Amino acid sequence: MKLLFTLAGWLFLSPLAFAQVSSQPIVSVFPFRGHYSERVTSSVFAGLTGSKRVKMVDPTILHEILQQQKVVLNENVNQETTIQIGKLAGAQFMISGEVTALNFSNQQLGNTVYHNCNVEAKLQLTDIESGTSEFVALQGSSSSSTGDRENLVNIAMNSLTNKAENFARRKFPAVMQILEILEQNDKKGIVLFRVEGEGLTAKTSGGSDFLPLPLPLPDFNGRTRIIITNQRVVVRPDGSKRIVQEEVAFAKIKKVEDGGTALCTITEGGKKLQELWDRQARLMLKTTN
Repeated sequence: MKLLFTLAGWLFLSPLAFAQVSSQPIVSVFPFRGHYSERVTSSVFAGLTGSKRVKMVDPTILHEILQQQKVVLNENVNQETTIQIGKLAGAQFMISGEVTALNFSNQQLGNTVYHNCNVEAKLQLTDIESGTSEFVALQGSSSSSTGDRENLVNIAMNSLTNKAENFARRKFPAVMQILEILEQNDKKGIVLFRVEGEGLTAKTSGGSDFLPLPLPLPDFNGRTRIIITNQRVVVRPDGSKRIVQEEVAFAKIKKVEDGGTALCTITEGGKKLQELWDRQARLMLKTTN
């Protein structure tokens, strides 16, 4: 069924009318304000898309809505307008913000002079339904022994994209369910299993800031981690009941397969998970990074 929205005399077909049914949140990115705003907006959009944890509203749809509503992109655009535009775009969350800094500096280490670029953006994530917002500061940086500023900016923007991706992965975890058990033994219980769901990724990289040596580089080889909980009913002393979620096991995604499935290995709690699986307990799986 097509969903119709009207505002200020205009009629729109929501992107939701054309989108495939999904449990993932739908996010739209409002153009950022400030210096290098277009590139920062594109970098944040790319990071959210790369996270695979959200469905993104096509920027051309948002642009058309802004033009039809005659919205001028300046500091006077308030949250009410942002929410109205988000509703027209069919979004559940709206991201807006401003570029707070983009600067260059030099640093000498030994006989080498490193040229640095730092870009900072203040991001506002608004829940369209509740109207509540949270603010996050994102920072991208780069360093090179050459003084090519355009290259430094490009690398810093890529770094900002990675930070936006990490933010989306933390904010919007992937929820999945166990499809089948592939390996188990008496000592460890469940060892390997297959899951199905949306937003499944085997994360192998988390950034490329090109920090100057000899500063330590972060470890980007960790897999996507999963927490497994069991839903059970607890009876209070007065006889009333409450449902609680208990952490029972931890795992990591080993390999993402075609068709929305992934192979996972247990890192802790395989015996407990085996017991619950055999009892057909109500298990919930979601990512933690």
